[in-house]
Amino acid sequence: MRIGVPVRVASFQPLQGGEGNAVRQRRHLDGGSKTTAGRSRFGARRARSLRRLSLRGDGVGRGKTLVIGLKGGILLPGFVESHMHTGMAGLLASKLQIIGTRAITEVQAALTNYAAANPDAKSLFGFGFPSALNTALNSAGVTVLHRKDLDTVVSDRPGRTQAWVNSKALEVAGIDKNTPNPLPGVHYYQRDKNGEPTGRMVEGADFWPLVSLFGIGSEEDFRAAYEAFLPRLSAMGITTVFDAGIPGNALLNNALTALAGMERGGKLPLRYRASVYIDNRGIDDEEVAQNIQQKRRAFASGLVDIHTAKIANVGTIEGETTAVLKPYASGGSGAVLPSGEPLSILLSALFQANLDAHLHAIGDRALRVTLDAVAAARKSAPNSNSRIAIAHAMLVSREDLRRLKRLGISIQTTPHWAHESERHIVPLFALVGRGTRRARHVAEGFVGGVAAGSVWVGLSGHEFAISADIAVARH
Repeated sequence: MRIGVPVRVASFQPLQGGEGNAVRQRRHLDGGSKTTAGRSRFGARRARSLRRLSLRGDGVGRGKTLVIGLKGGILLPGFVESHMHTGMAGLLASKLQIIGTRAITEVQAALTNYAAANPDAKSLFGFGFPSALNTALNSAGVTVLHRKDLDTVVSDRPGRTQAWVNSKALEVAGIDKNTPNPLPGVHYYQRDKNGEPTGRMVEGADFWPLVSLFGIGSEEDFRAAYEAFLPRLSAMGITTVFDAGIPGNALLNNALTALAGMERGGKLPLRYRASVYIDNRGIDDEEVAQNIQQKRRAFASGLVDIHTAKIANVGTIEGETTAVLKPYASGGSGAVLPSGEPLSILLSALFQANLDAHLHAIGDRALRVTLDAVAAARKSAPNSNSRIAIAHAMLVSREDLRRLKRLGISIQTTPHWAHESERHIVPLFALVGRGTRRARHVAEGFVGGVAAGSVWVGLSGHEFAISADIAVARH
């Protein structure tokens, strides 16, 4: 017999108290309106009504059992979003959206309309850029994405579309031909033959600092962004989200303060797991652990927690910045920052404090270096209960699949990237060759824990939908 249950997805709410507590603390949920203590009224009988649902542990009837009235609601398992830049996605959700544009003229038209609709905005922020032009070069060997193309639309205000900025933005940020790259070879400013920045910024250490510089990211900004954005995630069935990094300590504090205020006001619709973002600039190993612990003491609550360092130690395949075993067509092989001993020391400090690590590793050499560092750090803290996750892992050698399992590492992968062929898969095939077994997705050969994540959720939500479909269908 099939029972169809209509669900109003706009009203998902997470249970207070953290994951698993309903079972461990013998909590039972039924359709009544009263909260009582004592033996569950259902006992061993099966609930016959959809209004009654009991989560039963092996200690039902012993001691006191908390019974929570659902008032006719339906209890469903919620989705856990394993990797999303939730805070930054929320901030940018209300800005210009140019994801999916395929030509410079499309971006110019969108920016023209956005500028006209926001005449008082001191800066213009957009999210996305034409993926087909992400690595396209002109005859001079410079990316066709150029600041002058944005200048023709907006020249009097800083303009930014993710990793592509106009001349005014460079001026306000103080970036010129003499400005050193944030992390040479990995996070850098694209330049022309004269050394002048073209406006194309490669990787996040270049463009994320512009967020606060352009006056975006106050506590009020995050509060408004979260109140508009988080209900969208809740409507998708997400009850817990892991935020894979808000760059900058000040921005993170503003975001956590906003979340605390929402929870006090009963407006936080999901559990929020934050992280401290690390990108190798000025790393102090003990300070990283202390920073996480300090934020946990200040902000941890029923729905908000922070227990993880997000280590953004490599780049991307399309930017030819993530470390690979086989060189790119350009001859380079990317880099891992931090790597070797500095990375293992950082991980050791986290493990000794029983804090978790979430490491961005896309290329196969990046993953191997990361696994070496994890193995070394494990020896320094053999009794640590820290959990380790590798984010994305687009390219993995066969031997490292086995190492992942032995080291107890989970893979957090990004399946929707396989659908964005021009940005992600085409550069991958250019590196490893079409049809080769080396290009397979990591989940095909991995027998450990695999979680699918969205990274960014656009207005359509298709990124999460692909991950959710895999989670439910198990293929």
